[in-house]
Amino acid sequence: TPESRAAAGTPLRVGTIAAALSPENAARLVPALLRSGVEVVLMAPERGPLAQALEAVAEAQLDLVAAGRMTQAQSEADWHRIAGRMAPDPADPPALAFADLEHAAWLEGAMLAPTPLAIWSPGTLGLPQLARPAFAVELVPAPSRAPRVCEVVVQPDTDTDTVRHAVQLAIRLKLTPVRTMGAAAIPVLTQTASRAAMRLRTLGVTSARLRDTGLLHNGAELGEAATDITPLPHPVDRLIVLAMVNAAAGLLRQGLSLRPSDLDLAMVLGAGWPNWRGGPLAEADAIGLMVLRHELTQITDLDPDLWTPDALFDEMIHQSQTFEGLNAD
Repeated sequence: TPESRAAAGTPLRVGTIAAALSPENAARLVPALLRSGVEVVLMAPERGPLAQALEAVAEAQLDLVAAGRMTQAQSEADWHRIAGRMAPDPADPPALAFADLEHAAWLEGAMLAPTPLAIWSPGTLGLPQLARPAFAVELVPAPSRAPRVCEVVVQPDTDTDTVRHAVQLAIRLKLTPVRTMGAAAIPVLTQTASRAAMRLRTLGVTSARLRDTGLLHNGAELGEAATDITPLPHPVDRLIVLAMVNAAAGLLRQGLSLRPSDLDLAMVLGAGWPNWRGGPLAEADAIGLMVLRHELTQITDLDPDLWTPDALFDEMIHQSQTFEGLNAD
């Protein structure tokens, strides 16, 4: 990431993670942190919620032992690395604060000094009002039951070390971190696919045909079927790919995503994109950018918002670039 390059040679402070999480999120996230070897202090403003979060972690560890994913000895060792508090310990300030949306503002206010804050978020509700937003980073897990990738959403004025801490936290959670700027990219691309599918439904494409492409995220809205069938200039899956590549090009041109491979990785690991296709931008290179721009121009009238070629294509074609070539940085 730009932040890791800017801080090259400067080690991150290693220390306790102060976490304020719902019982559900504590059960889901804290055992992985403990297994990575860090010390975690669960925090809550009252004893009742704090006890519930600690109990949720204990039950999650018992489930892991019962499932054979952790030994009893490992569980006991991990439990020695967790504590509960209703206020931070001035003698042992945390290296990182970690909260879900519900607890983020409270945890930030409880810290005795500015502390990097990672916020576990669905990426669709926006962040709460914070006193020090430059020290906060949003972690948006992929929208799946067992996410394998997590978007680290950075803002233009975000503190460099806060980004580095958030990336390291994602790794400790055994998630592949993908750094984005301003907002998560996976929702943009999956929503683009859904919008393309809905438009194609109005042109007479059946829902079964759309589902058969394997390109739509589970739960994608398909809209109403049309009574008249409009001839299409390209196969259905090609039209969806074109819309998604176009949206991805916009993310790259605006600097919201660092590199094409990040978007391909996010879609394959995070949104169920068929891995044999290699990701939308790898597929774009296989199609060829001149062919892709020509095909987008052919179908722009179907929905200009989806299929008007992004300005990045002209720039890349003029410079004889490929998306793979943009991965060099």
